[in-house]
Amino acid sequence: MTTPARAVLLLIAAGLVFCPRPARAAAIPEHRAELKELPRIPDLRSIRKVVFSRRRPSQYYLLDRDTHAVRVVSADGTRLIGEIGNAPGELYYPFDLALTSDDRLYIKDGGNHRIQILGADGRYVGQFPDKPKSEGIGVNAHGEVFIGQPATGRLVSVYDASGKKIGAFGDLLSPSAVYGSQLAGKDSEYRRAMNRVRIAVDDEDHVWVAFIHAPIVYKFDRSGKLLAKTTLQLPGLSQLTAAVLQQPPPKEYMSQDLDGLPLTMVIKEVVFDRKTRRPLLLLGDDRIVYLGPDNSPERIVWPLLRKGHTLETLATDDDGGIFTSEFSTGQIFRVVLTNAERGVTR
Repeated sequence: MTTPARAVLLLIAAGLVFCPRPARAAAIPEHRAELKELPRIPDLRSIRKVVFSRRRPSQYYLLDRDTHAVRVVSADGTRLIGEIGNAPGELYYPFDLALTSDDRLYIKDGGNHRIQILGADGRYVGQFPDKPKSEGIGVNAHGEVFIGQPATGRLVSVYDASGKKIGAFGDLLSPSAVYGSQLAGKDSEYRRAMNRVRIAVDDEDHVWVAFIHAPIVYKFDRSGKLLAKTTLQLPGLSQLTAAVLQQPPPKEYMSQDLDGLPLTMVIKEVVFDRKTRRPLLLLGDDRIVYLGPDNSPERIVWPLLRKGHTLETLATDDDGGIFTSEFSTGQIFRVVLTNAERGVTR
């Protein structure tokens, strides 16, 4: 008597049953890119953020930690907004920066534990407390400020320009759900660190939230509804994620220690390219990743780095230009593709 299993085997042997193989993911195009130096700014060594003006496309803003100021760079030269101090308009270890379409500056004034709002000319507009300590800032066309505050129990807090909290959204990641048994029993210890984020807001007021220590990106609408969740699937990414929990962190990658828990960075920055209408990520291994319409990676760019250096920032202008800066040198570059028509292997 022929069993059902034996009958299936006979049909397969005869070629009468189709057994689909697991689908292979399409290869993601990869490109090399040269880093073209922009004119060097004297005495500038530590840049935390680069943001291009919407009103004056050739003008950009640099968050200068060492000078405790924002440097405004244009064809007319360089000027400073702010100086060290804790009075209105003064800064102490500024850590992050977001810009509105009229160039109003929203600054995470880290050493003063506040979010400070300044006009494009440096005029003081307002401030509100940054407590509990945040990580990541973005602002939309309505003046709503989005900051990462996982210590509140939600991923993102929303404030109006007066500093009134008007909402919060986003569930926190469970560290053990991301990194498995390595963190079994350590969710509470790692929860705040693992939910550190970078934030970008696009022209449709979507809020893009990238996790600094996990290969995950969320897309929310203005109200906080989760529209998409992307877990990056990229060649070679496992080497970077494996470094997240190594103590001490390996020297070949940047790490961050804000809560006494140093962790390797998986995503350093997220920005929105208004020309291609795509979010871009700067990863911990210095590659730049474009996300496509389905929010999955559609292109990878490998900048040709100077030996012994790593990248810290990522920025775009309204013409689709991509810019970055080196960690600890203060050198800013334009990212120029060297072979845009063909894929390469790193």
